[in-house]
Amino acid sequence: MFVFFNRKLWKNRNLLILLAICIGVFSLGAIQAISNKYTMDVLSIAVPTGGLNLAQLRWGMEMNLYETYVGASGAPAGFAFDNVSGIRILRQEGIDFFASYGEYFVLLLRYPVEMLGIYVRHFIAIMNPITGGSYVYSRNNNSRFVFTLFNYTLLFITASFIKRRFIDCSFTEIKKQIKGTSNSQRVGLISLLTLLLPFAAIIPGAVEERFAIPFWLVLYGLICYVVSIRHEISQYKKRPISYAILYFMGFAFMIALLTEIYAHNSGDVFIPILYFR
Repeated sequence: MFVFFNRKLWKNRNLLILLAICIGVFSLGAIQAISNKYTMDVLSIAVPTGGLNLAQLRWGMEMNLYETYVGASGAPAGFAFDNVSGIRILRQEGIDFFASYGEYFVLLLRYPVEMLGIYVRHFIAIMNPITGGSYVYSRNNNSRFVFTLFNYTLLFITASFIKRRFIDCSFTEIKKQIKGTSNSQRVGLISLLTLLLPFAAIIPGAVEERFAIPFWLVLYGLICYVVSIRHEISQYKKRPISYAILYFMGFAFMIALLTEIYAHNSGDVFIPILYFR
Protein backbone atom coordinates (compact mmCIF):
# COMPACT_ATOMS: atom_id res chain seq x y z
CA MET A 1 0.00 0.00 0.00
CA PHE A 2 2.80 2.40 0.92
CA VAL A 3 4.63 1.71 -2.34
CA PHE A 4 1.53 2.25 -4.46
CA PHE A 5 0.08 5.38 -2.89
CA ASN A 6 3.23 7.29 -1.92
CA ARG A 7 3.86 9.75 -4.77
CA LYS A 8 7.53 10.18 -3.83
CA LEU A 9 8.16 6.58 -4.90
CA TRP A 10 6.34 6.79 -8.25
CA LYS A 11 9.59 6.96 -10.26
CA ASN A 12 10.69 3.53 -9.02
CA ARG A 13 7.24 2.22 -8.12
CA ASN A 14 6.91 -0.37 -10.92
CA LEU A 15 10.23 -1.94 -9.95
CA LEU A 16 9.28 -1.97 -6.27
CA ILE A 17 5.87 -3.48 -7.01
CA LEU A 18 7.41 -6.17 -9.22
CA LEU A 19 9.97 -6.96 -6.53
CA ALA A 20 7.28 -7.14 -3.83
CA ILE A 21 5.13 -9.46 -5.98
CA CYS A 22 8.07 -11.78 -6.70
CA ILE A 23 9.02 -11.98 -3.02
CA GLY A 24 5.41 -12.59 -2.04
CA VAL A 25 4.84 -15.31 -4.65
CA PHE A 26 8.09 -17.06 -3.76
CA SER A 27 7.46 -16.92 -0.01
CA LEU A 28 3.85 -18.12 -0.13
CA GLY A 29 4.60 -20.66 -2.86
CA ALA A 30 7.41 -22.16 -0.81
CA ILE A 31 5.16 -22.48 2.25
CA GLN A 32 2.39 -24.13 0.18
CA ALA A 33 4.87 -26.47 -1.52
CA ILE A 34 6.28 -27.59 1.85
CA SER A 35 2.73 -28.14 3.17
CA ASN A 36 1.75 -30.18 0.09
CA LYS A 37 4.93 -32.28 0.35
CA TYR A 38 4.37 -32.96 4.03
CA THR A 39 0.64 -33.78 3.83
CA MET A 40 0.28 -35.37 0.35
CA ASP A 41 3.86 -36.08 -0.74
CA VAL A 42 3.40 -33.80 -3.75
CA LEU A 43 5.85 -30.95 -4.39
CA SER A 44 3.65 -28.24 -5.89
CA ILE A 45 2.65 -24.67 -5.10
CA ALA A 46 -0.94 -25.30 -6.25
CA VAL A 47 -3.58 -25.36 -3.53
CA PRO A 48 -5.47 -28.69 -3.66
CA THR A 49 -9.12 -27.66 -3.69
CA GLY A 50 -10.81 -31.00 -4.35
CA GLY A 51 -14.11 -29.40 -5.33
CA LEU A 52 -13.78 -26.71 -2.66
CA ASN A 53 -14.93 -23.92 -5.01
CA LEU A 54 -18.32 -25.55 -5.63
CA ALA A 55 -18.62 -26.33 -1.92
CA GLN A 56 -17.90 -22.67 -1.13
CA LEU A 57 -20.80 -21.59 -3.36
CA ARG A 58 -23.17 -23.87 -1.44
CA TRP A 59 -21.80 -22.75 1.93
CA GLY A 60 -22.22 -19.17 0.79
CA MET A 61 -25.93 -19.78 0.32
CA GLU A 62 -26.21 -21.40 3.73
CA MET A 63 -24.20 -18.84 5.70
CA ASN A 64 -24.12 -15.08 5.98
CA LEU A 65 -20.82 -15.27 7.82
CA TYR A 66 -18.44 -17.93 9.06
CA GLU A 67 -15.77 -17.68 11.73
CA THR A 68 -13.10 -20.20 12.71
CA TYR A 69 -13.14 -20.87 16.45
CA VAL A 70 -9.75 -21.63 18.01
CA GLY A 71 -10.65 -21.36 21.68
CA ALA A 72 -11.32 -24.18 24.12
CA SER A 73 -10.43 -27.65 22.88
CA GLY A 74 -13.32 -29.98 22.19
CA ALA A 75 -15.67 -27.18 21.08
CA PRO A 76 -16.88 -27.05 17.45
CA ALA A 77 -14.39 -25.24 15.23
CA GLY A 78 -17.07 -23.67 13.05
CA PHE A 79 -19.08 -20.65 14.08
CA ALA A 80 -21.66 -20.06 11.36
CA PHE A 81 -24.36 -17.42 10.92
CA ASP A 82 -27.15 -19.05 8.95
CA ASN A 83 -28.74 -17.51 5.86
CA VAL A 84 -32.41 -18.43 6.05
CA SER A 85 -33.20 -17.45 2.45
CA GLY A 86 -30.35 -19.48 0.98
CA ILE A 87 -31.17 -22.55 3.06
CA ARG A 88 -34.80 -22.43 1.94
CA ILE A 89 -33.80 -22.12 -1.72
CA LEU A 90 -31.48 -25.13 -1.47
CA ARG A 91 -34.16 -27.19 0.28
CA GLN A 92 -36.84 -26.17 -2.20
CA GLU A 93 -34.60 -27.16 -5.12
CA GLY A 94 -33.48 -30.35 -3.39
CA ILE A 95 -29.79 -29.44 -3.65
CA ASP A 96 -27.34 -30.94 -1.16
CA PHE A 97 -24.27 -29.92 -3.18
CA PHE A 98 -23.55 -28.32 -6.55
CA ALA A 99 -22.52 -30.94 -9.10
CA SER A 100 -21.42 -28.24 -11.57
CA TYR A 101 -21.15 -24.48 -11.99
CA GLY A 102 -24.06 -24.65 -14.42
CA GLU A 103 -26.35 -25.79 -11.62
CA TYR A 104 -25.28 -22.77 -9.57
CA PHE A 105 -25.87 -20.31 -12.44
CA VAL A 106 -29.35 -21.77 -12.95
CA LEU A 107 -30.16 -20.74 -9.37
CA LEU A 108 -28.78 -17.25 -10.04
CA LEU A 109 -31.18 -16.87 -12.98
CA ARG A 110 -34.09 -18.45 -11.16
CA TYR A 111 -33.76 -16.43 -7.93
CA PRO A 112 -31.98 -13.19 -8.93
CA VAL A 113 -33.40 -10.96 -6.17
CA GLU A 114 -32.90 -13.52 -3.40
CA MET A 115 -29.34 -14.27 -4.51
CA LEU A 116 -28.53 -10.55 -4.68
CA GLY A 117 -29.89 -10.19 -1.14
CA ILE A 118 -27.69 -13.06 0.05
CA TYR A 119 -24.53 -11.46 -1.34
CA VAL A 120 -25.40 -8.00 -0.03
CA ARG A 121 -25.61 -9.62 3.42
CA HIS A 122 -22.23 -11.22 2.81
CA PHE A 123 -20.68 -7.85 1.98
CA ILE A 124 -22.24 -6.14 5.02
CA ALA A 125 -21.27 -9.01 7.33
CA ILE A 126 -17.64 -9.07 6.25
CA MET A 127 -17.42 -5.29 6.68
CA ASN A 128 -18.14 -5.43 10.42
CA PRO A 129 -15.43 -6.79 12.74
CA ILE A 130 -16.97 -8.95 15.46
CA THR A 131 -13.69 -10.02 17.00
CA GLY A 132 -11.16 -7.59 15.57
CA GLY A 133 -8.89 -10.53 14.71
CA SER A 134 -8.42 -13.33 12.20
CA TYR A 135 -10.01 -16.01 14.38
CA VAL A 136 -12.56 -16.32 17.18
CA TYR A 137 -11.03 -17.01 20.60
CA SER A 138 -14.22 -16.63 22.63
CA ARG A 139 -17.74 -17.70 21.74
CA ASN A 140 -19.14 -14.72 23.66
CA ASN A 141 -18.00 -11.84 21.50
CA ASN A 142 -19.71 -8.49 21.28
CA SER A 143 -19.77 -6.60 18.02
CA ARG A 144 -17.27 -3.73 18.10
CA PHE A 145 -19.65 -0.82 17.58
CA VAL A 146 -16.86 1.75 17.41
CA PHE A 147 -15.17 -0.25 14.62
CA THR A 148 -18.50 -0.56 12.83
CA LEU A 149 -19.12 3.19 12.94
CA PHE A 150 -15.50 4.02 12.01
CA ASN A 151 -15.36 1.63 9.04
CA TYR A 152 -18.76 2.72 7.78
CA THR A 153 -17.65 6.37 7.93
CA LEU A 154 -14.55 5.54 5.87
CA LEU A 155 -16.71 3.69 3.34
CA PHE A 156 -19.09 6.63 3.12
CA ILE A 157 -16.28 9.15 2.58
CA THR A 158 -14.62 6.98 -0.08
CA ALA A 159 -17.91 6.30 -1.86
CA SER A 160 -18.77 10.01 -2.00
CA PHE A 161 -15.25 10.76 -3.30
CA ILE A 162 -15.55 8.14 -6.07
CA LYS A 163 -19.04 9.38 -6.98
CA ARG A 164 -17.91 12.98 -7.33
CA ARG A 165 -14.64 12.04 -9.08
CA PHE A 166 -16.06 9.64 -11.65
CA ILE A 167 -19.85 9.17 -11.62
CA ASP A 168 -20.78 12.87 -11.53
CA CYS A 169 -18.28 13.66 -14.29
CA SER A 170 -19.17 13.59 -17.95
CA PHE A 171 -17.81 10.82 -20.17
CA THR A 172 -15.45 13.33 -21.82
CA GLU A 173 -14.00 14.36 -18.45
CA ILE A 174 -13.47 10.71 -17.49
CA LYS A 175 -11.64 10.09 -20.77
CA LYS A 176 -9.36 13.05 -20.04
CA GLN A 177 -8.58 11.65 -16.59
CA ILE A 178 -7.72 8.25 -18.07
CA LYS A 179 -5.51 9.79 -20.79
CA GLY A 180 -3.80 11.94 -18.17
CA THR A 181 -2.55 8.94 -16.23
CA SER A 182 0.96 7.72 -16.89
CA ASN A 183 1.92 4.13 -17.70
CA SER A 184 3.43 3.85 -14.24
CA GLN A 185 0.11 4.83 -12.67
CA ARG A 186 -1.81 2.36 -14.84
CA VAL A 187 0.52 -0.51 -13.97
CA GLY A 188 0.24 0.41 -10.30
CA LEU A 189 -3.53 0.56 -10.50
CA ILE A 190 -3.74 -2.88 -12.11
CA SER A 191 -1.43 -4.25 -9.41
CA LEU A 192 -3.61 -2.67 -6.77
CA LEU A 193 -6.82 -4.14 -8.20
CA THR A 194 -5.31 -7.63 -8.08
CA LEU A 195 -5.34 -7.32 -4.29
CA LEU A 196 -9.13 -7.07 -4.43
CA LEU A 197 -9.60 -10.24 -6.52
CA PRO A 198 -9.49 -12.66 -3.54
CA PHE A 199 -11.91 -10.41 -1.64
CA ALA A 200 -14.35 -10.29 -4.58
CA ALA A 201 -14.02 -14.03 -5.17
CA ILE A 202 -15.04 -14.95 -1.62
CA ILE A 203 -18.24 -12.85 -1.57
CA PRO A 204 -20.34 -15.70 -3.10
CA GLY A 205 -18.72 -18.17 -0.67
CA ALA A 206 -18.51 -18.55 3.11
CA VAL A 207 -17.12 -15.14 4.05
CA GLU A 208 -14.88 -14.59 7.07
CA GLU A 209 -13.62 -11.33 8.56
CA ARG A 210 -10.01 -12.09 7.65
CA PHE A 211 -10.86 -12.26 3.95
CA ALA A 212 -11.64 -8.52 4.02
CA ILE A 213 -8.05 -7.57 4.92
CA PRO A 214 -7.07 -6.71 1.28
CA PHE A 215 -10.17 -4.53 0.94
CA TRP A 216 -9.36 -2.55 4.07
CA LEU A 217 -5.72 -2.17 3.01
CA VAL A 218 -6.86 -0.57 -0.24
CA LEU A 219 -9.48 1.58 1.49
CA TYR A 220 -7.09 2.84 4.17
CA GLY A 221 -4.52 3.56 1.45
CA LEU A 222 -7.06 5.65 -0.45
CA ILE A 223 -8.04 7.54 2.70
CA CYS A 224 -4.41 8.24 3.69
CA TYR A 225 -2.92 9.13 0.30
CA VAL A 226 -5.68 10.01 -2.18
CA VAL A 227 -8.84 11.28 -0.48
CA SER A 228 -8.64 14.68 1.17
CA ILE A 229 -10.80 14.53 4.31
CA ARG A 230 -10.76 18.32 4.60
CA HIS A 231 -12.02 18.68 1.02
CA GLU A 232 -14.73 16.07 1.57
CA ILE A 233 -15.96 17.86 4.69
CA SER A 234 -16.11 21.13 2.76
CA GLN A 235 -18.30 19.38 0.17
CA TYR A 236 -20.60 18.05 2.91
CA LYS A 237 -21.03 21.56 4.31
CA LYS A 238 -22.53 22.69 1.00
CA ARG A 239 -25.43 20.23 1.39
CA PRO A 240 -25.33 19.15 5.04
CA ILE A 241 -28.91 17.89 5.29
CA SER A 242 -28.70 15.73 2.16
CA TYR A 243 -25.42 14.14 3.20
CA ALA A 244 -26.61 13.65 6.79
CA ILE A 245 -29.75 11.85 5.59
CA LEU A 246 -27.70 9.61 3.26
CA TYR A 247 -25.18 8.87 6.02
CA PHE A 248 -27.71 7.89 8.68
CA MET A 249 -29.98 6.00 6.28
CA GLY A 250 -27.03 3.94 5.06
CA PHE A 251 -25.88 3.27 8.61
CA ALA A 252 -29.39 2.29 9.72
CA PHE A 253 -29.66 -0.11 6.76
CA MET A 254 -26.34 -1.72 7.69
CA ILE A 255 -27.28 -2.06 11.38
CA ALA A 256 -30.64 -3.61 10.44
CA LEU A 257 -28.92 -6.25 8.30
CA LEU A 258 -26.26 -6.95 10.93
CA THR A 259 -28.92 -7.42 13.61
CA GLU A 260 -30.71 -9.96 11.41
CA ILE A 261 -27.44 -11.72 10.52
CA TYR A 262 -26.22 -12.07 14.11
CA ALA A 263 -29.59 -13.42 15.26
CA HIS A 264 -29.05 -16.64 13.27
CA ASN A 265 -25.82 -18.19 14.53
CA SER A 266 -25.01 -21.84 15.09
CA GLY A 267 -23.79 -21.26 18.63
CA ASP A 268 -27.03 -19.64 19.82
CA VAL A 269 -24.92 -16.76 21.12
CA PHE A 270 -26.47 -13.32 21.33
CA ILE A 271 -24.16 -10.76 19.71
CA PRO A 272 -25.44 -7.22 20.38
CA ILE A 273 -24.52 -4.39 18.05
CA LEU A 274 -24.15 -1.92 20.92
CA TYR A 275 -23.53 -3.31 24.39
CA PHE A 276 -23.32 -1.53 27.76
CA ARG A 277 -22.13 -3.23 30.94
